Amino acid sequence: PDLDIAFWMDQLETVFLETFGHSQDSIPGAAEIIHTTNHDYRQDPLLLHLEEKFASWDWRFGETLRFDAELDEHLGWGHVRLGFKVEHGHVSAVRFYSDALDSDWIAHMEHALLSLPFRSAILAQAIAANQDMPGGFGVSRAQMAQDLSSLVASQGW
Repeated sequence: PDLDIAFWMDQLETVFLETFGHSQDSIPGAAEIIHTTNHDYRQDPLLLHLEEKFASWDWRFGETLRFDAELDEHLGWGHVRLGFKVEHGHVSAVRFYSDALDSDWIAHMEHALLSLPFRSAILAQAIAANQDMPGGFGVSRAQMAQDLSSLVASQGW
């Protein structure tokens, strides 16, 4: 047979349905392939909302904050940049930028550090406490937590 894109698309559909779509009548929510194009979603409210969100300045360039303390470091699993806004001795805002693949853990860490006293030891302990958070892939969350905790602890704040 000709090995073109259409051939491989058909093959992928066949294997997908053999693996996930068999007995569709007996399994609620069994997989089926629906052929659509981008035109089918032009007026979809959820897609329009996401398009607006991802086109925004805050999403593309980040909310503009003046940080009181920043860390910028390349670790074995990726580049990290932490920005802390401090008010009355406590963390009032955190921005955590990284090219690490575990974006859920990174987003969680922003919230985990909010309102804590701005002290290296306390922040490092809070980071280390999140090493067992379930999920993730790639470098272990324990390794990321250990590296970040050590980095923050070494700042002497």
